[in-house]
Amino acid sequence: MHQPRFSDPSPQISRQICPEIWLMTDARNDERLERSIKALPRGSGIVFRHYHLAPDARRERFEEVRYWARRGGHILLLSGSPFQARQWGADGVYGTDGGALRRYQMAGLIHGAPVHDVREIAMAGQYGADLLFLS
Repeated sequence: MHQPRFSDPSPQISRQICPEIWLMTDARNDERLERSIKALPRGSGIVFRHYHLAPDARRERFEEVRYWARRGGHILLLSGSPFQARQWGADGVYGTDGGALRRYQMAGLIHGAPVHDVREIAMAGQYGADLLFLS
């Protein structure tokens, strides 16, 4: 079996700060989202997806989630571009964008990548993902 190779651990995130618990947001948990975030142990992670919302509504919902995340000391990743993550005040980006996310674009941001198989795990390692979310 092919063993993917990964670069040196990212300076953006270390085992000491990498949350063990992550909450993925979407339409299914939106009604209970504030309660769910408040119930997370301090220092957990949140991946903001909410693809179902129109752009303005998505930004507004992100602002609410960011407020709760900061109060709980959580890391917050945005499913979007590195530019958007910086503009919105996220700690990082969730996604692969077809492998288009490059290290220079990600400088200063945590990069979480969804992966589904060995090929995607290898690709995520090649483009420098800090975290892999195996689904």
